[in-house]
Amino acid sequence: MNLGDLADVAEIVSAVGVILSLIYLAIQIRQNTTSVRAASFQELLNHVAMLNLRLVDDPVLAKLRVNALTQDFDAASPEGARWRAFSLVAINHWFHAYSQHREGTISDEQWKVLSGGVRRSVRTVQSTWVTTRENYPEDFRRYIDAEIESSRSVGGAA
Repeated sequence: MNLGDLADVAEIVSAVGVILSLIYLAIQIRQNTTSVRAASFQELLNHVAMLNLRLVDDPVLAKLRVNALTQDFDAASPEGARWRAFSLVAINHWFHAYSQHREGTISDEQWKVLSGGVRRSVRTVQSTWVTTRENYPEDFRRYIDAEIESSRSVGGAA
């Protein structure tokens, strides 16, 4: 075997090494993508839990939520301001989840879980939505408007 033959063998071994490296890199990227998606969904679920725990731990806030369903509170009162602030947190959470789904960070199945929460709660944030909707992109506004309309037509569960 001469020097040219050895160079050819070395080139083949080098090419195989590059191919194996690319396969390894593809596997690592796929695993990282899966981890990022799982972490994004977990972050959204943690935020939902935090919002729900606030309602459980704070009887005044829970009463405001019930009053928001019946529009039985003074929006200009301190309680009304408190509910608007809480509602804005919920709306921003929904927008974050909506954006994550649109970008493909969370799956359709995960979005179905999160959008169910929107559907169940959208009636309670209507007064806040009316005053803040223009701050959001058109596609999100259409989504929330449709959910509100749907909740009106079926009586919307709280």
